[in-house]
Amino acid sequence: MRIKLELISDLCTSSGDTVSGIIDTEICYDENGIPYIPAKRVKGCLKEAALELKDALGNEFDEETFKKLFGKSGDDRSASLVISNGYIENYNNISKEIKMMKTSDKKYYYQKQFIVENYTSLRTNTRVDRETLTAEEDTLRITRVIDRGNTFYFDINDLDKQEKDFLEKVCKVFRRMGLARTRGLGEVKCSLDSASNTSGGISMVDQNKLNDQNIYTVKFHFQNISDLVISAVGGEGTLDYIPGSTIMGYFANSYIQKKKMDKQKAYKDKNFNELFISGKVIFSNAYISDEIGNTYLPCPRTVVKQKDGEKVYNKASDNIEEQVRNMDATYISFQPNGTHYKKQTEKAVHFHHQRPKDRSIGHATENEGVFFQYETIKEGQYFVSSITATGANLKKLLDTIPNNKTISVGKSRSSQYGNLKITKTEITNNTPLTLKNNQEYVLALTSALINTNENNDYTSTVQQLKTELEPIIGKFEIMGTYLKFAETSVYNAVSKTSSVRYNTLDRSTAIKIKMNQDKTINTDTLWAGLMNNMGFGQIKVLNADMGNIQLINYEPLPAANPQINFTQSIYKTIQEKTVISHIKVIAASEASKKAKTVNSTSVNQIIQFVKISQTYQEIMDKINTIKITDKKNECLSLIKEPGKFKTEVFEKLPIYQQLDPALKTDINKFHMHYIKAYLMQIKYELRKVS
Repeated sequence: MRIKLELISDLCTSSGDTVSGIIDTEICYDENGIPYIPAKRVKGCLKEAALELKDALGNEFDEETFKKLFGKSGDDRSASLVISNGYIENYNNISKEIKMMKTSDKKYYYQKQFIVENYTSLRTNTRVDRETLTAEEDTLRITRVIDRGNTFYFDINDLDKQEKDFLEKVCKVFRRMGLARTRGLGEVKCSLDSASNTSGGISMVDQNKLNDQNIYTVKFHFQNISDLVISAVGGEGTLDYIPGSTIMGYFANSYIQKKKMDKQKAYKDKNFNELFISGKVIFSNAYISDEIGNTYLPCPRTVVKQKDGEKVYNKASDNIEEQVRNMDATYISFQPNGTHYKKQTEKAVHFHHQRPKDRSIGHATENEGVFFQYETIKEGQYFVSSITATGANLKKLLDTIPNNKTISVGKSRSSQYGNLKITKTEITNNTPLTLKNNQEYVLALTSALINTNENNDYTSTVQQLKTELEPIIGKFEIMGTYLKFAETSVYNAVSKTSSVRYNTLDRSTAIKIKMNQDKTINTDTLWAGLMNNMGFGQIKVLNADMGNIQLINYEPLPAANPQINFTQSIYKTIQEKTVISHIKVIAASEASKKAKTVNSTSVNQIIQFVKISQTYQEIMDKINTIKITDKKNECLSLIKEPGKFKTEVFEKLPIYQQLDPALKTDINKFHMHYIKAYLMQIKYELRKVS
């Protein structure tokens, strides 16, 4: 199910950004330039519409369903209505095709700015002095708006019949949104659309192949289809990964809802305890990945970078004689050929304000309304996580995944933020690893390690780790430590509080060891310490000597001979605008040479003829009505004939060979643009002379 929003008039849903010196108020659009409408704006407007409905219906208003759908302010767990950002029809296909075409010979036409201009226009406005009735100085403002006629779709979660009927009424009341909604902008038509938002074509684990008693590790591939807000410890900023505790929290909440359990008493349920409390199911952190699902890990402290350069060293094996720096924000996908992929999580900042309690005030004021911002993980990135459990427990978890394969995590997940699309799930096969006597290895922490000392204080030391791992990987001695410490806590979704804070050995900590025996282990990924089920204590075993380390960005291969399917209208429109732009430049250049020999009266008269004409022939018919021969001839000399325009201007354009066939035949349209630009330039040149 989804909400359909048709724009009856132009719309501006401000992003809070500006283009310095050009645009004062920008709209929201994605990395390709495709506009979207943030879910928070629409959910807020729907809530306003519901309150208007309440004012109209009085006692007949369904207060219970209203509270169920929209919840209480600041308490997102009670809101059953979950709304995604609003995108144009076929958004995913269009977005994918634009990215593909950017690697083709048509990439010029798929520039971000061209895409934005395809859907939007610029509006100018000033403030008028009420006494002089003239524009006040320095009040000119330029606003970008989404053109009327565009339609946006907002995916929503499944609702029962009562909720659906209520929301349908609210949608009919919702008629305006965005800036200047009382001055002509922002008129919309809102309705519920029954189109299914199920996801086909996604490769999911076949549950029939899972043996209930066997233990499996299932890898989950995600793409965040909206920005994510994953609060860091202390609440400042957002993390650059998705903690295992957050993923576990989603599945726990989803399980409670599916089984219609009391959240406060869920721990008493045997199955719930088995899945989320016993520690038998491990949810790993989800780290940044790429289009093909390579596994990236936090850069170990042994891998460092030249302080003022790009050379990469390995502290575990290299003799370093210059200053170096850690790469804490970098993730690495280790490849067997020694050339490894690097990646960083991209972030963004979004601005919001809370409306005053007085609904007649449409914006935050100095005394009422809160202005705030979120740092987010930027949408459109890929992440990989894993869940390790028995086949029986995995089946229970997989059954909680919704039909559209989209889960919601993090802050403000009921509107605008937090949507993760599952793009693939697969069972990973563990590859045994033989650790050899006298060989050196690195134990790299890929997540924070929590442990306790003899006094039961939450603290982690290298010696504790050695004691815990030796029974698993065999006897070893520590040759070097490259430590990073951090403080962390775990958020409790039931009590809405954070538990005690833990002193940890943080992810990227590396310990160089030397084996004192041969030992074969089942996998190169180990778990140690406490709370493994929430993603803490994951360790990767690496060779100490990695040779000459080369780090590069993963780049997907360009598509061979890409075809235009979903962006044909965009491509044609941008080509048309590009042709017109080229023609205007040529017309202005030719007009500048002609202006000195032309009478201004003739120019003004022919400009009037052009304004009321649709074709070249109509202009000629009007010129032929001029009775003064010299003036008629002068006017005729200002109009280039269609044949000459085609051969001397149109076919000589540098982009002519790439033009859509339909554009090549539409000579009259481009000819008229040429004539108008030519005449306006002559008029401008004459004014300069006078």
